[in-house]
Amino acid sequence: MRLPGFAIENHQFSIVVVLLLVISGIVSFVTMPRSEDPQLSIPGSSVIVIYPGASTIDLERLVAGPIEEVINELEDIKMLVSHTEDGLAFVEVEFEMGSDPDEKFSDVVQKVNSIRDELPDGIMNIDLHKWSVTDVIILQLAIVSENAAYRDLENEAEELKRTLETVPGVMEIETMAYPEQEVRAAVDLDKMSRLGISLDQVMHAIRSGNANIPGGSVDIGSRKFNIRTSGDFDSIDDIRNTIVHSRNGRIVYLKDIADVRFDYADETYMARFNGERAVFVTVEQKEGT
Repeated sequence: MRLPGFAIENHQFSIVVVLLLVISGIVSFVTMPRSEDPQLSIPGSSVIVIYPGASTIDLERLVAGPIEEVINELEDIKMLVSHTEDGLAFVEVEFEMGSDPDEKFSDVVQKVNSIRDELPDGIMNIDLHKWSVTDVIILQLAIVSENAAYRDLENEAEELKRTLETVPGVMEIETMAYPEQEVRAAVDLDKMSRLGISLDQVMHAIRSGNANIPGGSVDIGSRKFNIRTSGDFDSIDDIRNTIVHSRNGRIVYLKDIADVRFDYADETYMARFNGERAVFVTVEQKEGT
């Protein structure tokens, strides 16, 4: 009863203390940082295996099963599930809250690496990801146009990316939904046949013309110079002027047997915003912001 008695006897002091606590609570509520996706550490990992041509049964027996078996040897596992579809296998493991996410991810990496040699040779790639809420996209912008060339939309997206990269708290910006630019060479097979040029010969000439090859070094007295043969293409004309063959003293260039031009890679998907053609710019935030 001493505390209630003290509060009653010193009621003015008690009122001031209560008011200070209320004001402190209001200030904390107003100034407290807020996030739609609060950042916290989730002790979990995903293993993604790409095995082209494999059926779901083979993936379950040869890939997902062995990976689950070695991961199951770890402690504090809350959930361990796998999912397979043609050519892909997903294994997800979640550990009990309170576990060290970095330590558990290292354990998963170690376990998967321990059986890599036992997995099928046809596996193209094995990706391991540590769960993190910072991977959530906090902003996505669409650049919309039905008529503009994809090159123009890509340039606008890259310009916007450079602007957003200067904003504090931005971790990564990605532009997407446009086909990559490429150089295409449409060869004339009849002309190649008359000149005795094979397709492999053309491909080898292009690869060789775009290679950087160290040429050793030259010692001149007390000085030493490194030599490098630079074969990077700087323009489409450089590609057109690639020598592919020499016959009867005549040099045959790529432009003589092929139509070389800029083009776009095949579109594997289409992006739309409100039904209109668009490219996207996505933003991820830095941890702790």
